[in-house]
Amino acid sequence: GLFKKAYNKNLMDYINEVKVRRAQELIREGKYRIYEISYMLGFENAYYFTRVFKRYAGMTPSDYQRQLRCGGA
Repeated sequence: GLFKKAYNKNLMDYINEVKVRRAQELIREGKYRIYEISYMLGFENAYYFTRVFKRYAGMTPSDYQRQLRCGGA
């Protein structure tokens, strides 16, 4: 539909992308555990959240977290 034409991606992709960006912010803040973030962002479970996160960020949430600790990001 219109959304796909305007943004060249479907609505679900867009929503997931936004959620992953938000998840990255929350991980950087370091106040929440991965499963809490997945719950806060409305994912049905942490496993699905990890899959979606990896698809958009190129790594798992825990890898992302580890990279931050090592000063890699």
